[in-house]
Amino acid sequence: MISLKAEHTLKQVNPVNELLNVTEGVISFAGGLPSTELVIDVLKGVFGEESQSIFQYGEIEGNGEFRKLLSKWVQRYGINTNAHEILITSGGTQAIDIMTEFFIDPGDYILVDQYSFVSAIEIFKSYKANVIPVESDDNGIIIECLESKLKKYSPKFIYIVTNYNNPTGFSLSKERRKRMVEIIKDFDTIIIEDDPYIELYYNDEIIKPIKSLEHSKVIYISSFSKIISPGLRVGYIIANEEIIRKIRKLKENKDIHTSNLSQFIVLEVLKGDFDSYLDKLRSHYKTKRDFMMHYLDVYLNKHIQYTVPAGGMFLWIAMKEEINVSELLDLALNRGISFIPGPVFCADSESDTGNYIRLNFTNPEITQMKTGIERIGDCIEGLQTSLLVR
Repeated sequence: MISLKAEHTLKQVNPVNELLNVTEGVISFAGGLPSTELVIDVLKGVFGEESQSIFQYGEIEGNGEFRKLLSKWVQRYGINTNAHEILITSGGTQAIDIMTEFFIDPGDYILVDQYSFVSAIEIFKSYKANVIPVESDDNGIIIECLESKLKKYSPKFIYIVTNYNNPTGFSLSKERRKRMVEIIKDFDTIIIEDDPYIELYYNDEIIKPIKSLEHSKVIYISSFSKIISPGLRVGYIIANEEIIRKIRKLKENKDIHTSNLSQFIVLEVLKGDFDSYLDKLRSHYKTKRDFMMHYLDVYLNKHIQYTVPAGGMFLWIAMKEEINVSELLDLALNRGISFIPGPVFCADSESDTGNYIRLNFTNPEITQMKTGIERIGDCIEGLQTSLLVR
């Protein structure tokens, strides 16, 4: 089931790295390892005894202590795993890229949500996959449509952001998660579940991922970009041990391993009172979401409709009128405002008939929200006036 490119890569052996793995009782002249003594002296006061391991090459799979702690952390999601089933990646996007390289040959099919993470779509297309959107609603992918397209296309995998999808903010309902697991048992396909927003819930409940229901046919991807820092570039893949062993080579070819410094920072955060930090983060984001909805109701109520997102980072706005959202963006940019038009998130953007825009509520300041949404309202009015003149 794996791609021809991945098969070829797995047969390759890097003789330098093989020799670098021989360390016990060996004086090594083999690798291109720099000395870290001087930089350790400079930074010892910051990182203490960890300096030696942070500033030298590390494990391809990721720091062992970090993976062990992470395997315990994801138990809160109902995922039972161990350190050997985890590979640390340089962000969630690299995790998607690794799994695509592993499975996809040119011409293979991938099923995605009707509106999906644009970077994932771009990665899939870069491997010359045929990316097929599946119809969805406020409860996520419509299972009957999924089953029909599974029969028609025999995809290598289904890619889905189950919790608070980017861009829509919708989550796959619990009932549909169960049905999806039941359905894929009849097909030679797997689910790649991308779940970076799982901790950003605003209704006091973690929605457990599909991975908690099915282990062997679900590969789980997540990251710390949305809850700690995107600049650290720390994500992870959870899969069975055989897959982790194989994709280890693909990871090695990309960047050898994820930054030790970034892993150390995330590890230290996890060791601390991370739950209290997440409670504060959720409260902060929920407040900002509510302010944005208030300003939408004040300034855009007659032009738009939306569903309140129960988590995540985005509001998915549907235009009531026939507004060209690309033209609206051009007007907004001239007023110093930006957003993403809905068609960008559709794998088949040319045939997308939706009239949506995506607004992020986690980053802008509350005062900026008021100004920005008021200006978007002015732009809509201006666009409608120009349409009447035409």
